[in-house]
Amino acid sequence: MILNRLFLSEEYKQYLTFSVEISTNTLITQYSKHLWSDEQEHTHKRIKSLHDSGKGYRTIAKLLNAEVSRTAKNNEWKNSNVHSVLKRYAERQARLERQSYTSEMKFSKMKLEWLKD
Repeated sequence: MILNRLFLSEEYKQYLTFSVEISTNTLITQYSKHLWSDEQEHTHKRIKSLHDSGKGYRTIAKLLNAEVSRTAKNNEWKNSNVHSVLKRYAERQARLERQSYTSEMKFSKMKLEWLKD
């Protein structure tokens, strides 16, 4: 009974405490917009169609150079540039999919606590 008197004083109040955990990427979408120009989109589609038809990176680079097409930095195409376009596009698609991720809320156990004011 003596312990209860301590807690019933004006110094202590009883609180229901718990924590909530949630993970989300939806808060950062405005800062991570990676927009591609129409030219970049067209170049990717061209490279993708050539690659899907069985052509290798070197062959695609030679075809693009023969068409007088240039990279985004206005250089001639190399096999590594062709590979990078395909790789970066796949990375971009994965990043855009992750932006809409939100986990389920997790609640800790609730407990009553006496806290001093």
